[in-house]
Amino acid sequence: MASRTQPLSHHSRTGKRTLAAIALSFFLMGLIAASGFKWTGAAIATETQTLVTAVPEASSRPTSFAELARQMSPTVVNIKVTKARPVSSGPWQPRGDHPFGEFFERFFKEMPQRPPHFRQQGSGSGVIISPDGFIVTNHHVIDGADTVAVILADQQEYEAKVVGRDPKTDLAVLKIETK
Repeated sequence: MASRTQPLSHHSRTGKRTLAAIALSFFLMGLIAASGFKWTGAAIATETQTLVTAVPEASSRPTSFAELARQMSPTVVNIKVTKARPVSSGPWQPRGDHPFGEFFERFFKEMPQRPPHFRQQGSGSGVIISPDGFIVTNHHVIDGADTVAVILADQQEYEAKVVGRDPKTDLAVLKIETK
């Protein structure tokens, strides 16, 4: 059996050309949209000038990571927090008819009584973000804290107030008064 090849009809060739032309025009429109329509020389010159002025002079930029760390270290602070936590009632509580209940009861009764709460301390770090004393830290550092203190790089300690918190992003903003 011989295979037959039929020549393409005029209509199918025209349809393929139309489809290709439509695809090409959508592709070109996408390129134009992606470029942001900044094809004029003036727009490109303005954008380039903005980028050039935004980059600091080479002489003011740090030349190494160590130099950058040294320049930025005064903005890094230590954060101390304290939290009041309840104390458990005791290490052993007799339940029911225990064979050594009387012995343990006498033993633990003679021990000094603990206060109902103890002060839990924690620490973290933060970064000074403005000259007027705003500091960014992690929310989990200050979460549930009764007191928050900030220790600067020069070892000066300040009481801090929590002015903003976002548990979802684990960020908090503190404020210290340095005057």
